[in-house]
Amino acid sequence: MRNSDKQNARVEHGKALQRAIVGLLTDHTELFKQFSDNTSFKQWLSEQVFDLTYQPCQPARFAAKPWRESAIGQVSQRFGQIVKWRGITDGLASYFEANAGEPIMLSGIEKLAGELQVTVEDVVAILQVLSIDDIGLLERTYSKLETTDGEIPDVATGEIRTGLASLFTRGELSSHGEQFARSVVIGWKPLTDKNSSSSMKVGV
Repeated sequence: MRNSDKQNARVEHGKALQRAIVGLLTDHTELFKQFSDNTSFKQWLSEQVFDLTYQPCQPARFAAKPWRESAIGQVSQRFGQIVKWRGITDGLASYFEANAGEPIMLSGIEKLAGELQVTVEDVVAILQVLSIDDIGLLERTYSKLETTDGEIPDVATGEIRTGLASLFTRGELSSHGEQFARSVVIGWKPLTDKNSSSSMKVGV
């Protein structure tokens, strides 16, 4: 659903449904028999399940202008009207607008810092402020680096908690923490709707 059109999704759905029905063979032989022998039943069931499960991801559109205004307002309250901080906030809004609200990772932070002639730490300071719970304009993201297919998948909530906890322990768990730190990158992305967000805030 994320990476293909509806027709390709339907083909993959057919394969998945076939595997599911085969898995039910021992306990539900009549269902398996009907699915295998009755073409109209198979088509009806396939359509029903497909209609229930096909919900292509429609990511919320990043509303750059309201986000920019809110972010600049929050930063001004905390840092005053200093041009540097406003420039970083404006630069972040432009980044998120150009990248459809995708997370900004270290490479993007370094590039932005270079363009604005500020330090990476300055940019991170603004990112941290905007991701404070009571502001809620950004959320932290955690992604794995070590993949073979070129994708950068999100890290499960439990793995984040365990990995961060392990960073501050000794013994065997500390090596788990070090491995977590090497294989996971942190990023920040804008929250499109701070009231309906189900993001997990992790204190580092």
